[in-house]
Amino acid sequence: MKRAKNSKKRSLAQKTVQSTFLSCIAFGVVALLVAMTVYTSALTKQYITMADGIARQAKLSAVKGMDSLQYIAQISAVYGSLSDEDRQKVGTEEYRRFFSDAEIDKKGGPYDVLIHMLGGSLDYHEEIYDLYLAMYDEKTNSLYYFVDPDRNPETRLMPGDWESVPEREVQKFLSGSETDRIYDIGWMHKYGLLCTVGTPIKNEKGETVAFMLADVSMDNILNGMKGFAWRFSCAIILLTLLISWLQARRIKRRLVEPLNRITEASRNFASGNDTGDENTGHFAELDIHTGDELENLALTMANMEHRLKEYGMNLLTITAEKERISTELSLATKIQASMLPHIFPPFP
Repeated sequence: MKRAKNSKKRSLAQKTVQSTFLSCIAFGVVALLVAMTVYTSALTKQYITMADGIARQAKLSAVKGMDSLQYIAQISAVYGSLSDEDRQKVGTEEYRRFFSDAEIDKKGGPYDVLIHMLGGSLDYHEEIYDLYLAMYDEKTNSLYYFVDPDRNPETRLMPGDWESVPEREVQKFLSGSETDRIYDIGWMHKYGLLCTVGTPIKNEKGETVAFMLADVSMDNILNGMKGFAWRFSCAIILLTLLISWLQARRIKRRLVEPLNRITEASRNFASGNDTGDENTGHFAELDIHTGDELENLALTMANMEHRLKEYGMNLLTITAEKERISTELSLATKIQASMLPHIFPPFP
C-alpha cells in the first residue's frame, strides 16, 4: 500500500499553524541573536562609561588634597631600581623591604589616605570589581601597584608588587590620553574575564606616572545577558503562540471554511446528478465573499453549474425533438407503405 494512504492526513489549518509556528521560532532565534548583540554592546558601553566616571572621580580625589604624586614617584623609583632577580622575589618579605620607606603603616600618610579613599569608593560602587592605583611597565609588560584596597590581606597587592599583563593592554593604556576613554577586555587567570578602565595621572612635567584603574567583572554583563535572553525568549514564545492562534483562526475563517463549503457543494452536486435531483443551485447558494481566489473559484463553479443546467435542458430539448421527428418519420413510412398495392397481377 502506498505511503500516502498510510499517512494520516492533516488539515490545511494544522499545516498553516505549524508553518507559522516554525517561521516565528526561526525569526525569534534570529531576533534574539541580533538583540543579544545590541544589548551586550550597549550594556558593555554602559559599564565602561560608569567605570570611567568612577576612575576619573577617584583620580581627582587622589591628586587633589594629598601628596600622592610624591608617593607615586617614591614607589616608581624603587621599582625602577630593582634588578630582574629582585623582581622575581615579589610577594616575599625580602621584596617588601625594598619599599619599606613608603611608610604604609603610617596613619594619615599618603598610602593610608589613598587606601581608605579607594576602599570607600569601592564599597559604594558595588558594580565595580576593583579600584586601584598602578602603573604599566612597558619593558617587562607588567603592572606594578601603588595602592590596592582589597579587604582581604591574603590577596591584597602591596606597594611595588607586580603582575604580568598582556602587551596589548600595556600599549593601549600607555598610548592613551586623558581625554580618551581607555579600556581593555581580556582574560586573567587570576581574576577571570575583566574589563579594565583607566585614566592616566600626570606629574608637573605632564608625564604619565600612574593610572587610576577600575575593573568590571564580565560576570555582571553575562548575568545581565542571561536575564535579558530569558525575558526576550519568553516574550518571543508568547508572541509566537499568539500569532499562531490568530493565524489559525484567520485561516479557518478565510480559507478552510470556504473550502469545506465548496467541497460539500461538490458532493451535493455529484449526488444530485446521480439521483436526478433537479436542485442545481448548490454553488450559487454558497455566498462566499472572501475577495480572493476562493471567491473566484466559487463564482466559477456556480457559473459551471448554471452552464451544465442549460446544457442539460438543451440536450433534453434536442433529444425530445429528435424523438418526435423519428416518430413522425416512422409513422409517415408506415402510411406510405399502406397506400401501396399488396397484390400484383401475374406476369405474362
